[in-house]
Amino acid sequence: MFQYLIIFLISNFISLSVKAEGLVPCDDNCDLCYFIVLIQNVYNYLFSISIQVAGLFLTIGALIYGVSIGIGKVSTLGKDIMRKSVTGYFVFLASFLMVNTVLYLVGVNTKILGDGSNWNKFSCEFSPTTPPAPTPPAPTPPKPTPICGNGKCESGENYINCPSDCPYIIPGTTSCDKIVSSAQAMDAMGCGYSQAKRNSCAGNPPYTDCSNFVDTSYKKAGCSSPGNVSGVIGSKSEPIGNPASLAAGDVLWVPGHVVICQDSGCKTVIHASGTKDGIKVSNGSYYINKGATVVRAKNYCPNCGR
Repeated sequence: MFQYLIIFLISNFISLSVKAEGLVPCDDNCDLCYFIVLIQNVYNYLFSISIQVAGLFLTIGALIYGVSIGIGKVSTLGKDIMRKSVTGYFVFLASFLMVNTVLYLVGVNTKILGDGSNWNKFSCEFSPTTPPAPTPPAPTPPKPTPICGNGKCESGENYINCPSDCPYIIPGTTSCDKIVSSAQAMDAMGCGYSQAKRNSCAGNPPYTDCSNFVDTSYKKAGCSSPGNVSGVIGSKSEPIGNPASLAAGDVLWVPGHVVICQDSGCKTVIHASGTKDGIKVSNGSYYINKGATVVRAKNYCPNCGR
């Protein structure tokens, strides 16, 4: 009679929990996947109450054993209940540990078996994988159009390869002024930066680098060149002294780079800066403050007017 009472209480407790939680969360929209969820929920529930059930029977066995001292069969029953309660709980626990250990030892990726956290957690909620959007084809670059006036030359003409049709942007009155005009013309034609492919902005496509930019600007202005390599230009430079003495066309040199002053006092400079920016205008004080030295344009240009 006592055993039937215990079974009734446990069964009633389980049924109440199942009604409260639900064995599967799919309502009327169940499929085969939720059969696995059903097994998982039953297993997880039994595992969660195993210690309480084991403790309950252990207590019952202890009570039976305690009140039956001297009564052989009843005392043996109490000890048997306690032993089986402890043994049953540890067998149940060991089964979980054995499965987990075996999966770990054989190197199974357990996160792909469940909901992404462990093998004993399973979810039927799957997110559909959205394929990546197709990459649109690269736009076809427009054909180059002539930059200058139409005195012919055509097809990619510029100041360097067609000076008759492409005059200086800012006509210079002296050869020193024309250094700046020549540099600005190469900027306007979209000359790119490349040390390996530099061609004085006369190729197709046109390229230059910092020292080739200086060399080309000086030669197109009718001046002799201070050099076509940064180190050579630097070897011909001198201390600036008073920055107010700097003039348009002068070249500032810092180790590894050269720039052309665009105005008196070298407030701005134009230079081939690198592959990212190509030819650009910068603040001259940046190079002066870095301890730049100067190559004076008047020493290389006839009729400089200084």
